[in-house]
Order: sequence, then structure tokens, then C-alpha cells
Amino acid sequence: MLLGEPTSHLDTYSQMALEKAIENYNGAILMISHYYYSIINCVDYVLLIEDKTIRKMSMRKFRKMIYQIILIKTIWKLNKRKD
Repeated sequence: MLLGEPTSHLDTYSQMALEKAIENYNGAILMISHYYYSIINCVDYVLLIEDKTIRKMSMRKFRKMIYQIILIKTIWKLNKRKD
């Protein structure tokens, strides 16, 4: 099954229902999404496309990367407020 931005038009309850349906689906799913919460909740691994290359990334590494990005943005915003 191919899903392109499947959560872009859904409310929170519909997103949760979709995540449950994906979890119970027995086939292969290729999901394209910018919404990383759905990615974290629904997939076994991530294919990251950057600089014309495709890289397979474990969920552990993906979570770490996302959390680092969020942390850096948060620290930057806090420092910006101090100035």
C-alpha cells in the first residue's frame, strides 16, 4: 500500500484510527510523510532521502535525530529570548 501524506487532513482521533489500522495491516506499506509523530508510531524503519541519495535509518536513530533537532531549536529560541 502506498500512502502519501495520509494524516495531512485528519483530526487527532482520525490519526489515531489510521495508526491503529496501519498497525493491523499485514502487507507492506510505503508511507510518505512530513509528520514525524505518525512516522514514529507507524513504521519499522525510515528511508531518508537527501542529496539525491536514499538512506535506510532505524527508528532508534530517527528518533534521536528528531529529538536533537527539537532540542537545538528549543535552545536557540531560549537564547534568542535572552538577547
